[in-house]
This record gives sequence, C-alpha cells and structure tokens, in this order.
Amino acid sequence: MAKRRFRAEDEEKRPEDQTPEERRALRKKLREREARGKKPRSSFSSPWRRAAVLGIPAAIVVAVVVLFLTQSIPAPCLVFQPIPSQSGTPAFPASNTTDFSQTWCPSGVNLVIHVHPYIQISINGQLVTFPPSIGRSTNFTNYECDLPVHTHPDSPGYPNGIVHVESAWPYEYNLSTFFAIWQDTYVSAYINSSYSTRTIQYTSNDLLGLPVDATHPLTLFVDNQPSNAGPSLVLNTLDYLPSPYPSCMESRYGTGHTILLSWHVASPPAIAGGLTAPVLSTAAADGYVATAYGSPGAKITYQVGQLDTLAHETQMSLLWLALRVF
Repeated sequence: MAKRRFRAEDEEKRPEDQTPEERRALRKKLREREARGKKPRSSFSSPWRRAAVLGIPAAIVVAVVVLFLTQSIPAPCLVFQPIPSQSGTPAFPASNTTDFSQTWCPSGVNLVIHVHPYIQISINGQLVTFPPSIGRSTNFTNYECDLPVHTHPDSPGYPNGIVHVESAWPYEYNLSTFFAIWQDTYVSAYINSSYSTRTIQYTSNDLLGLPVDATHPLTLFVDNQPSNAGPSLVLNTLDYLPSPYPSCMESRYGTGHTILLSWHVASPPAIAGGLTAPVLSTAAADGYVATAYGSPGAKITYQVGQLDTLAHETQMSLLWLALRVF
C-alpha cells in the first residue's frame, strides 16, 4: 500500500491540473536537469568561427593555385594587325590642318607600343647615315607632328640607325613604312660623298634609287642571318634597346636585334676565276666570315666592301659541287 502511494505521489500532474507554483517548479526542475546533462559550448561552435577556420586553408589553396597558373602561363601581349587599307600609309597631314585627332600624329594619346629597331644600310661597304627627325615635323602652328615611325637626333646610347616606333595603335610597321615616311619627310637622301638621290624607297628592284639585279645584289640580314622578308619585314618585334613597351615584348621577342640592308656592285671579272673548294660563310654586322669546308686553316674575314670576293667564292663553290656530281 505504501508503494502504491509513492508511485502516485511521484507521478506528474497534467498541465491543466497543475497550479502556477507547480508549473514554475516543473520548469525549474527541467532547466536544472538540462544544465546537468549539457556539455560546455565549444568556441568552434560559433558559425563565424567555423567559417574562419575552414575558410583560411581554402584561401591558401586558391592563392597557391593562382600563383602557379600565373607563373606557368605567359602573360598576354599585344596582337599586331596590319595597317587598315583605308588608313593608307602613315604620312603628314595637310599643312592647314588644325584638328590632329584624326591624323597619323595625334597629340596626347596613350602609346600602346614603343620599340627601337636598329636599321643599317650599306652601299658598297659604306654605311648610310640617317638624317635626324625622319617622321617629325614642326611646320604646324604650335604643334609638332611625330609619325608613328620616326628618328631622333643622335644621342648617347642611341646610335645612328635607331628608329623609334611609337604608336597609339597595335599596327604592324615594316621596312616599307619607314622608307615611305623618310620620303614624306625629306626631298632627297644623302647616300655618300659621290651619290645622293631623290628616290627614297625600298622595293625588290630598287634601294634608294639604286637598281637591284644580278650585277647589283641586295641582301637583307636580320640578326646577321639572311632574310627573305624584304620590304614587308615587321619592325615591331625587332627591338634593339632594352625595356621596350609593353614590357612583355622583351620577354617574348627579346632585344638586341639588328637589321642590315647590304647593296653592292658585283664585278664581272671577279667571277671568271678557277675552281675553289666549297666555302661556308656567315653574315656579321660589319662583314662576313668564311672558311673552306674541312679546312684546318683560320677563318677569313671579309668586310662588307669586299663582297665581290665572297660572291666569287660562293659561285665557284656551287660550280665545284656541280662538277663533283658528274
């Protein structure tokens, strides 16, 4: 009987049968029970703290991946395009021009390319001196027109032959562009003490008014190697001086490039010689170096003005090889 009485007293009343005091006591009892069985809250349980702890390693991983990609993939550089046909050849605007914004020499524009090709022209071994200010004019009131391809007066670090390509457009400027601008700037060109010309051009048949044919050969050398690009040789990627703009030009195309146009008169009597052994020759900035195949002898250096001898040896070498076949 006592046991039944204990169970009845231990049973909780239904909420509707409890007094306000009993309900308050029950709530207190539940809170104490929850407090006894609940673990202390960890600092990691905070949503913001969890995000920070998980986000930091993820950010480090992303940074490492981005760094790897930027180091392994080359930075984008300029994509050059031909001068639009509707734009014509870069030239000075009309003398009565007052609005230069639509001309080849707008003022105050941002350059997208600034490089310095090094061009040399050799006529029978004698280098042609470029006049200062090719592509530059002060004939306009309060305005100096600089075409995209021009020269400056000689200065330390800038030898004669340095050409400035400073353009607001990523166009392909080539050798024919340079000669066209030279022609647009000067009436005549001084070649040497015995020759000057009013024909300032470079084509497959002409160099500064001099004929190009079998007895007057013309060779284009790029970095001391013969090139068949001719007047279409693009100057943009052939920078001679360091630190071109944009800087990616140097890492992609390098610097120290040289361009040489060599014209000379071939002497017919020099060709009527005996047979010689084959000759291996290479071009240098100031001449040629040749040596006989398999010869233990020292190399023979030919200056640019002695090309007749080199031409003779080269032709005789080819003839020697042809006779060996038969």
